[in-house]
Amino acid sequence: MKPFAILILLLGFMPLLRADQAFVVEDLGVLVTMPNGWTHDESDKFGFVLHPLNDNKRKIRIHLTSHKNISPSQAVIHASEIVNKRKSEINRGAEVILSSTPVVTKSGINGQRAVVGQQGPEGPSYLDRYYFEMSDGRIFCVCVYHYGDMRFSKMAGANIMETLFLNKKG
Repeated sequence: MKPFAILILLLGFMPLLRADQAFVVEDLGVLVTMPNGWTHDESDKFGFVLHPLNDNKRKIRIHLTSHKNISPSQAVIHASEIVNKRKSEINRGAEVILSSTPVVTKSGINGQRAVVGQQGPEGPSYLDRYYFEMSDGRIFCVCVYHYGDMRFSKMAGANIMETLFLNKKG
């Protein structure tokens, strides 16, 4: 049995021990554990979306980006440029990177966390983006849509940092 499959099998028993549940994003080889009561939203087709039951607003979206062979910190900048170009085309306000800091998950994945807002550097944040590089140079993003709920942001971020696992072949 492959190591990733064994890990998934073992983590599948975690809900019995900690009341958490593991979610596997198969096409990326990503696994993350969230508190019991979270669900995968299969109706949302952009990435892999997770949210607490009965809460479709606050959520986590895991998706592959178009970035390859750049650092996660460069992906933060490039992604914001792409988003702001799209927002400009539909006459919506630009997003602002309020902060960008390096992160390392407990499993050893290096990445970059960007805190995003829309009302300038002093405005409130609404989104956290975590960018991680896969072994083949592709970058994937874990977006935490918290809309100013800092308790949710901290809880989701802590789960990402503590439980995100990437199949090294991915």
